[in-house]
Amino acid sequence: MLRILWKWLAASFSVVVILLAIAIGVFRVVLPLMPHYHEKIEAFASEAAGTPVRIEGIDARWSLAGPELRFSNAELLTADGATPLLRAAHGSVVLNLTTLLSERKVSAGRILLDGLQLEVVRDADDGWMIGGRAMPRDGDASLPRRLSVGLREAVIIFRDQVTGAGPWQFEDVDLDVDLAGQRLRIDGLAQLPEALGGEIELSLEADEFHSLDDFNGQVYVRSEELELAGWHDIMPPERVTPRSGSGDVVAWVGMAGSQVKQASVQFSLREVELERNNEIVSSYDLTRGRVEFDRVESGWNASGHDLVFITDGASWPAATFAIEQVGEMDGDGLLYADLSYVRLQDIVPLADWLPQSPLKQKIFELQPRGS
Repeated sequence: MLRILWKWLAASFSVVVILLAIAIGVFRVVLPLMPHYHEKIEAFASEAAGTPVRIEGIDARWSLAGPELRFSNAELLTADGATPLLRAAHGSVVLNLTTLLSERKVSAGRILLDGLQLEVVRDADDGWMIGGRAMPRDGDASLPRRLSVGLREAVIIFRDQVTGAGPWQFEDVDLDVDLAGQRLRIDGLAQLPEALGGEIELSLEADEFHSLDDFNGQVYVRSEELELAGWHDIMPPERVTPRSGSGDVVAWVGMAGSQVKQASVQFSLREVELERNNEIVSSYDLTRGRVEFDRVESGWNASGHDLVFITDGASWPAATFAIEQVGEMDGDGLLYADLSYVRLQDIVPLADWLPQSPLKQKIFELQPRGS
């Protein structure tokens, strides 16, 4: 019985393979025979992109995901069609087979671009331009209902006209963006410019995405061999921030609007100098450990694990701490702390990142020292 079933399955599979082969052949033969098919595909791509698109070569395939258009040397142009904004050496568009069959409407499923070159600019008015196009400032700007885009071996150039940082060229960028309704997921991997470090990995996920101004979701970042001096230009000068140093950082942050709800940072850094307003306030030969933060209904909790600071010839044992804030930090709240070891002068500068409160003010007034 099993042998008969196996033969039927094998025969059915063979039929499917033959039918797919025929479909692929028909699809590739029929497409070039369609009147003005090249212009129609460029018009379809232009409508999807919102700006003129020029495509040099077009071919057709039938992939496992459905009918697929493959193209070469595609350019996204300015509105007048005169100036290229970005280029992709190769790419493909998987057509949405469900929409094609049910609504008889051609719409893109997944878009994959190889060798893309893209420029991202934050302008002097704190607006964003991607590929020469200004991004809407309105938080309610309409988003596509569904989007699936992948970049492979892309080159992205970033300039910041607010701080003067850049141009930074990120190479070997692999990026996947999937938007389905209000669910957004972004996964990326890139080689940092030499001045910034080694490799960086990014994941972003949101179940109810409306805009970046009202982001409710999670962000994960892993970076190797960061060069902190390279990031100096985009750091807020009025805060305590790294002036130099190098190492690895892994961070996870949960956001609700503009508020951090949860966070976890694991770090291992060497030869770190901290500064504020162009003045060095502290330095560490080595610092490593893991710090976690959780905002709760009654206040917030913070904890540290395996913390080590080596500075001025003094070295911490691997230390832990737990801090709980109950109520508001306006003098009426309570603060509970349990620390296995602390050298106050090493951590006082980091208190600059605490929310503004009487406690923070007292710390900077007293400048406590000791262990």
